[in-house]
Amino acid sequence: MNQRNAEKLKYELLETWNTFNHYMTEALTFQNSEDIHQARVHLRKLLTFMQLYDTKPSTYRQLKQLMEALGAVRDEDVLLEGLTVETDLDQAFSDHIEALRAKDRTLLTSRVTEKMTPSLDQQVRRFIGGQLFRAFRKHDAASFLEKANIERKRRIKAHQEATNMSARLETLHKVRLAVKRERYLNEYLLNYEAKARKIKFKN
Repeated sequence: MNQRNAEKLKYELLETWNTFNHYMTEALTFQNSEDIHQARVHLRKLLTFMQLYDTKPSTYRQLKQLMEALGAVRDEDVLLEGLTVETDLDQAFSDHIEALRAKDRTLLTSRVTEKMTPSLDQQVRRFIGGQLFRAFRKHDAASFLEKANIERKRRIKAHQEATNMSARLETLHKVRLAVKRERYLNEYLLNYEAKARKIKFKN
């Protein structure tokens, strides 16, 4: 990737990090479930680029723990928003999920307080502006997309070969995550190189 495109992609990812921080701050007010969703989406996009490396950057584990905490609250938000309470049993189930969500909201707040430090912010910015930026300059966009494409196909093959229900559910979840990672890479990278666009259309 040429210098100009690498610079543009670097700033696009720094803006993704800034947007995540904005939604994460709003999410902790628990006034709008969309803030949780958007924080999760933007964080997953950053994790997608970290997952390109066999040896993950030092911040990966901390961000993954934030993702897990966001995911628990998001799942409960969606469940409650789609729940129609018509019977006493429905109400009991709703109350149970509400209690779980209250607990997970507390955990999320604690995780953010513990993990979202100035040090983490600096490390993420250094990763985007350093290690990742150098990788963009060294490799073309097509190579990143090809790696994600191979990973998706590997996950699909593992799902097709799974025999019991538990394994099929687990491998299906991994297929879903691989598809999301490939989609996010496409979203960021396809604007920068015609060669990368050809890979997308070929597959």
